[in-house]
Amino acid sequence: MRVSRNSKLLIPYLERFYDSASYYSYSLIRFVAGAMMVPHGYSKLFVNLNGTVDFFKSVQLEPAYPLALYIGILEFFGGIFLGAGIGLCIRGGSVIDGNSLTFPTGAEPWAGFANMNTALYPITFVDGGSVSFDASSDTPAEIYFKFEFNPHPNVTPLYQTSNISIDGSGSYTIEIPSQGDNTFSSFLVYVVTPDVAVNLTNIFVTSTGSVDADVYGCMDANAYVREFGRDTLVENSASTYCGLS
Repeated sequence: MRVSRNSKLLIPYLERFYDSASYYSYSLIRFVAGAMMVPHGYSKLFVNLNGTVDFFKSVQLEPAYPLALYIGILEFFGGIFLGAGIGLCIRGGSVIDGNSLTFPTGAEPWAGFANMNTALYPITFVDGGSVSFDASSDTPAEIYFKFEFNPHPNVTPLYQTSNISIDGSGSYTIEIPSQGDNTFSSFLVYVVTPDVAVNLTNIFVTSTGSVDADVYGCMDANAYVREFGRDTLVENSASTYCGLS
C-alpha cells in the first residue's frame, strides 16, 4: 500500500513535530474557532441584542429581531459545542462519544463517521486487504465500512463492505477483495442499527502487498504504520509495527 503526502510542509525541519501534533490539530482548530464565536454570541444575547436588531433593520434584514436572536444563539452555543468537540467527525446526525458510535432515530440515512487523519491517504488494495477491529455492544447491532475515492461529492470509485454483526464484545475481521489500481482518500464507518451504541477500538486497515513509505523512526522499507485517531492503524500485512506509541 502506498501512502503519500501531496502537500509540502511549510517548515520541513519541523516534520517530526507535525507528525506528532497532527492528531491534535483538528481539536485545536475547533477550539480556536469556537473561542472566536462565543464572545460575539454572548454580546448579542446578553449585552446588546437591540444593537444587532437595529443594525439588521438598517440593512433591511427582516424579521430583524428573530434573526438577531438566532444568530446570537448560533454563535454562542454553536461556538461552545464546536470548541468542546461535540459533533466531531460525524455526518448527518450520527453521534460520537469517545469510542462509542450511535446512529440515532431521525438521523440522515447517510449519517456516518469519517476518519479525519488525512496522513494515511491514499489507501490502495491492489491485492486485497482487510479491516480488523475490536467492538462491543450491549444490544446486537450491525455496522459497515466504506472507502471512497475522495470525500463527498467526488466519492467514486468506492468500496463498501458487507454488514458486520456486533453482539457482545469481540474481535472482528472483514476481508476486502482486490480493488485494482483504485485509490481511496476517504474512510468511513456506519452504524446500521438505530439507537444502539457500538464501541469501536483498535481498527486496523491492512493492504496486502508491497509498501512504499517514509516514516520517522521506522527504518524497515517494508513496514508502515500510521496513527488513525488514537488506536486505528494502517499496516502492511507483512510489516512489524514501527513508531507506534
